[in-house]
Amino acid sequence: MAENGEAPNDIESQQGQHMPLITSMRQELEELPTFSSLCCIYKVPERLRRVSEKAYTPQVVSIGPLHHSKVGLKAMEVHKKRYLQDFISRSKGSLEEYVVNMKNQEAKLRNCYAETIQFGSDEFVKIILVDAAFIIEVLLRYHFHELQEENDRIFNKPWMLQDVWPDMRLLENQLPFFVLEELYAKVSSNLPVTPVTPSLIDLSYHFFTSLMHIEGTEGNLENIRSSTVEHFVDFCRSLYLPLPLKRPIKGRLETLTTPSMTDLHRAGVKFKDVELLVKYGIVENRLGDSSGGSTLINNLADGVIFDSKDFCYAALCKDLNNYCSWTWHKWKANLRQNYFNTPWAVISFTAAVILLILTLVQAVCSVISATQQSQQSQH
Repeated sequence: MAENGEAPNDIESQQGQHMPLITSMRQELEELPTFSSLCCIYKVPERLRRVSEKAYTPQVVSIGPLHHSKVGLKAMEVHKKRYLQDFISRSKGSLEEYVVNMKNQEAKLRNCYAETIQFGSDEFVKIILVDAAFIIEVLLRYHFHELQEENDRIFNKPWMLQDVWPDMRLLENQLPFFVLEELYAKVSSNLPVTPVTPSLIDLSYHFFTSLMHIEGTEGNLENIRSSTVEHFVDFCRSLYLPLPLKRPIKGRLETLTTPSMTDLHRAGVKFKDVELLVKYGIVENRLGDSSGGSTLINNLADGVIFDSKDFCYAALCKDLNNYCSWTWHKWKANLRQNYFNTPWAVISFTAAVILLILTLVQAVCSVISATQQSQQSQH
């Protein structure tokens, strides 16, 4: 009993020895960032970055705080500030008003980033305001050519725009869409006269579909609302998503394993190689040769995690799995690939079948003739 009674006292007596550690850990726990439902901008996982560092890292311009102040991106800061100056000139607000507005939304803006932003309040607000104005000016000048000035370093030098726009679609290089909407509302009434004033969604659609050569997404645009768009990456993703199916697939896929190209080929699906895909207009190869396209396709799934619970191509995968599981399709594919793989093989087979039929007919006729002669001889 004495030992049990002394245990709490022993712990209390040792607290003083470890108080620096306890204080440090308590402070770390109190400073942990809270999880927010607004969080939508993340760092790319290392497993994806290892596949291609360049594909996830801005090369010319930083947007937002995650890559701000990096050495190779500082040259664009002057151009961004010029765009901010032009934005303020054509808008209904003042610099003071925009700074105050951003300050009031600082907590909300920080919650949009999964990473803890290390910049202080003033620098963070400055980054968001400058970059947001820059983005809106880029969209406006791309849509309204009359807004492009003679000394514009981006639009008067075509290669600059080709360097800038890919950085604007990177996950780590994003601003929350709502802050762009708020700033765009300040200039939307001072734009060149058009039958219909374009929304920010319209400007974004024109910009990315033109530069990314995205076609056939008009139906998706009708379903996109600015209130549901988180940032440009989310916007482009929404454009690529297939339209809702008439027959939705309920539940999850029975298997996470989709057929390989070889399996599809054996099942009769014409998925032979890149040249075949290009020939039938399934893919557009701009890499110069088929080997580059083949490498790209083979690496598409590197580092990608498949979620069967919410997969937009669940119906397609299910149909492919069902198609490949039918034995008849495998037999039919085997005949086509091994026996009817050339026109001459088809002609030879057809001739052989006709010859076989004629031989069979001749044999039947001979039997009938012999039977009739036998009956006549008996009479």
